[in-house]
Amino acid sequence: MGYTDPRLAEALVFTAVAEAADVGAPCPSNQDLADIIDGSVSSPPYILTRLQRQGLIAIERYQKERRITIVETGKQTAPVRNPAIHWRNRKRNVPAPAITAVRQRDNETGRRIIVAARREGMDVQTFLTCMVAVGFAEYERSIHHEAMEGVGG
Repeated sequence: MGYTDPRLAEALVFTAVAEAADVGAPCPSNQDLADIIDGSVSSPPYILTRLQRQGLIAIERYQKERRITIVETGKQTAPVRNPAIHWRNRKRNVPAPAITAVRQRDNETGRRIIVAARREGMDVQTFLTCMVAVGFAEYERSIHHEAMEGVGG
């Protein structure tokens, strides 16, 4: 049936996300939110985007999950299990080594990457591309952190 009043649906979704953030629980899935509003599983992403545009929440989108911050309180839902960047947010043409090159250098690491990619439901090359993007972002953060430690130290 679903709620016809979009404001009611927004209020219900916001409340569910805020309650999860209050206790540091994982962000409710689209299915969880659809059940709450008695609507389609395609509705929650649109509702969350509207809440974000209203300045009520900030959304970090990842490959399979999202993390939401409640702007007013700064509270966040739990960190995501897989920090692979969502394909929409990934830079185009991120280079990644071929799995054969990884296996030539370290066969065990290559094997573990293949297993992890399968576990995530991704093809190996996409998984490697995500890992390069995540690793480089972490590298840049650590370089920035080290540079800041040198300031005034």
